[in-house]
This record gives sequence, C-alpha cells and structure tokens, in this order.
Amino acid sequence: MSTIDRTQWHAERAKAIGASEIASIFGVGFQTPYELWARKTGHLAPPDENEAMEIGTLLQTPICELVRRRTTFTVTEAPQDTFLRSDITPFIGCTPDGRVFDPSREEDGIGVLEIKNAGHFFGKEWEEGIPLGTQCQIQCQLYVTGYRWGVAAGLIGGNKLRWHVIERDEAFIAFMVEKVREFWWHVTEDIAPPVDGSDATRRAIHEI
Repeated sequence: MSTIDRTQWHAERAKAIGASEIASIFGVGFQTPYELWARKTGHLAPPDENEAMEIGTLLQTPICELVRRRTTFTVTEAPQDTFLRSDITPFIGCTPDGRVFDPSREEDGIGVLEIKNAGHFFGKEWEEGIPLGTQCQIQCQLYVTGYRWGVAAGLIGGNKLRWHVIERDEAFIAFMVEKVREFWWHVTEDIAPPVDGSDATRRAIHEI
C-alpha cells in the first residue's frame, strides 16, 4: 500500500478505481459504468466539483468531531492528500476520510471512517442502515487497508448524525475485486463496457 502527495492525487486516482467509484461499477454510483469508463480512458473530462462536493469536504472535520462526541471510538481524521493503492491489485485504491479505534476489539482495534453529508432526500436510507453505495465504498477501503471493520457516519439534513459499524465481508470483497478486474480490462484495452439505457450514458456517448 503506497501513499502520495496531493499534487499527484488526481493523476494517480485516474490510474485506478477509487473506493468512491466502486459503486458505479455495480450500477449504484453517481455515474454510470460507461461514464466511469469514459473518464478513466480520457474520453470524457473528470466531473467538475459541485456545490455538494465542496460542502461535503468542508464539513468533514465537524462531522468527525460529532462522531467523537457520540461514540466511544477514538477518531483520527485522515489527510486528503493520500491515495492508498492495493499492493495486490494496484488498480484499486482509496482515500479514507479517517480512522477509528475501539480498544474493546483486541486484535483489530483500528478501522476506517467514512464521512457523508447527506440531504433530507437520503435520510431514509441512513435510518434503515448504510446506503448500498457507501457499503461498497467501505468494503473497498477495508480491502485496500487490510482492516477488519469500519464506521459510516452520515450527517442528515445538516443537523442529524447517523452512524453504523460495518464488518469486513470477504465474500463481497472477492466478488468486488473480480468485478473491478473485469472493468479495468475494459479501461486498459479501451473497449467500452456494455451500455445501459440511462440518459446519463446517452449524454456521455454523444459527448465522446
């Protein structure tokens, strides 16, 4: 697992599938598989940072503080100039938001922390558990870091914190790695993956 400076972060991330992009391969991310492929191959420009992304970044520190106050975990915010890559599959990487420590877990006390700033629209997902896309993201982070567990914390509507512990799922990780390996083949060979019928994919095809 290797780390880099922020000046190289975007360039390095373009050479791998990051944890926040894993959900897109499974069709539950913020972009379609075709869009992700087009951006990784350079056919489409990276998406511009929108207001939600900007605010989410600014709120990361206060949300970490809320997790400290509401749980018994020791919380350490991670630098966002670090991109970790798997030594086994270097085309898979992640940038964790932080780490948590639970002294009651004797052999695996350290876990990953994923922070989300979610609007009221996504509140129900967090009430029922961890949104599927976030679960994919954390499992990817657990794979890359080697940790056994993690915490997903979502600030709902700006004033309600919801957090959940997620354990490492070896079966899902094995499936995920094979799906990403298959997707990465499409990237390295510059062969488009199967397309869906979404408007986002149609727009991407017209832009190329």
